[in-house]
Amino acid sequence: MAAEPIGAVLGRLADRARDDEALAETLVFLAEDDVDPFARPSDAVLTAARTVNDRRADARRRALGDDALSTAEVVELIASISDRRAVDRRRHRGRLLGTRVGNTVLHPGWQFDRRGGDSRRGLARILDALAEVTDDPVAANALMTTPHPGLDGRTIAQLFADGDVDRAVTVIRLAKDQS
Repeated sequence: MAAEPIGAVLGRLADRARDDEALAETLVFLAEDDVDPFARPSDAVLTAARTVNDRRADARRRALGDDALSTAEVVELIASISDRRAVDRRRHRGRLLGTRVGNTVLHPGWQFDRRGGDSRRGLARILDALAEVTDDPVAANALMTTPHPGLDGRTIAQLFADGDVDRAVTVIRLAKDQS
């Protein structure tokens, strides 16, 4: 991935700072020449940074949906998983999709068969196909949960929940071809 030119980055930051007072104040603080880089930032700057982080965490939480499970909930649901490390191992091996939100990791709910107490059959194939399209868990979740015109407004997650893994994988791979 090529680095973005500094001028483009500064332009994007300027556009965002027009709409976000906290970001603007933080950028001014960072740009001041007489600031000791090792000094503690002012309370206003710390508050602004917390606000920006809270907004990002809220946006990620909303993007994953209300049915997302924490790591502890995944351990509780899946009998073959005995601890948090096992969930982390599955996620790092690409056998579960999850993303950090604040101090927790959330896993989109469409991966799980709550009645059966396990991940859905075919999850590995779904996650492999998603990995071909994006490495961003939030984008992968959005692809799975956004109504698809070719599915009469249904989502790929609904296809998957209905057991139509082959068709779900095909639709995911079509998204790759269209990007």
